[in-house]
Amino acid sequence: MGKFVESHIPQLNNLKRKSNYSSRLYGSNVIYYDKDSKEYYFRVAEPRDVYYWDEVEDKYILRNVGKTLYILKDLYNEISDFIPNDDMILKWFNEKYKQDAERLQTHYILKQA
Repeated sequence: MGKFVESHIPQLNNLKRKSNYSSRLYGSNVIYYDKDSKEYYFRVAEPRDVYYWDEVEDKYILRNVGKTLYILKDLYNEISDFIPNDDMILKWFNEKYKQDAERLQTHYILKQA
């Protein structure tokens, strides 16, 4: 994965970070972005409790969601054309940016107003 990023998407190797951006939607989180283009590529949300609708019990249930790496959908599509393994993407990100995200999710837009 590292060699792929280096040759195809080198800007991912030098992302800046800022904390607690749009915490209302994602909880406590850190955003990873390109300082020059102002493009947001990743967001790491800390574990938190979230309500889910359970159709079997016909009610909302509170569940803990582990630390989540959100990746920009277009970027994910570009990477997955060559590396169709989410675990490899997650492992690369965790090693590169010293995180310990447990799950990977895509999102069409990571910058919230």
